[in-house]
Amino acid sequence: MAAIAVLIYHYVYRYNELYGHPSIWVPWQTVYGLHGITLFFMISGFVIYMSLRGKPSIKRFAWSRFCRLYPAYWLALLLTLCAVWTLGLPGREISPGQALLNVSMLQSWLGVPHADGVYWTLGIELSFYLWIGLLLALRALKSIVLLGNLWLGVTVLLSLSGVVDSGALNQTLLLNFWPYFFAGILFYRAHEEGLNRWKALSLGACLGAIWLTMPLDTALIASGFFVVFAGMLAGWLKPLGHPLLRWLGGISYCLYLIHQNVGYIAIRELKDMGVHAYWAIFWAGAIALALAAAMTYGFERPVARALKRRSSTDK
Repeated sequence: MAAIAVLIYHYVYRYNELYGHPSIWVPWQTVYGLHGITLFFMISGFVIYMSLRGKPSIKRFAWSRFCRLYPAYWLALLLTLCAVWTLGLPGREISPGQALLNVSMLQSWLGVPHADGVYWTLGIELSFYLWIGLLLALRALKSIVLLGNLWLGVTVLLSLSGVVDSGALNQTLLLNFWPYFFAGILFYRAHEEGLNRWKALSLGACLGAIWLTMPLDTALIASGFFVVFAGMLAGWLKPLGHPLLRWLGGISYCLYLIHQNVGYIAIRELKDMGVHAYWAIFWAGAIALALAAAMTYGFERPVARALKRRSSTDK
């Protein structure tokens, strides 16, 4: 659902900003679809900490994260570059050299444009994995609540002081994003162990940090996401286990990676063919879903299985 919200933001609001939807009314509320990314970060905190239940080695943790992120990313990068270089997309083209650096997923630190605008969040995820991996290597995960609260205080002070204004440094330190990841971790701990006073106070501190450092609309939406997670703890979200939503969840990573530039091109081409903008948006979404499903079932999952088999064989 978060991925669909981001897709709607890009196809309706952002496309209108960049290229124009003169024939349709663009609801301003669609801008809030961008906040689906905030929910991604909270889910990531929950799921990554869940993956550490078996206390894997740092090597195993790094390998699992590589297998999860990179193969699908490389395929999406290839498809996006082919589409943009073949059909063109003003303001979104990058050079072959820049594309090569995008392969590393480190372009945010290298000062290189993203091949697709949505890739900026992958650098945030890598930073989160780096810090979690460091705690794992130092055997400090048992102190995650204490350390997380300490870092929460540091990020608030740095954000409010404006001392750190480098985008790459902000990304590395997770200044604007740690409250979301940490909240996800805390919700997982509450899910597994129960919600005690210490966890509740820590969640309150996360929300307080967001209210202190973020605009009002962002803080309000983030508060809504906290309510969603609280509803999960209370067992209110079981209806979301519908098979269709599970299927969408299964392809959501590939959908996120492939939908933006390819979707922009699809909307433009369809509109040039005389398709009404509403239908162009609809069919672009259908194309993105079909591509995401094909990527997930035809590439991402088979490659993941093969890599896991190789990892087991290497042992």
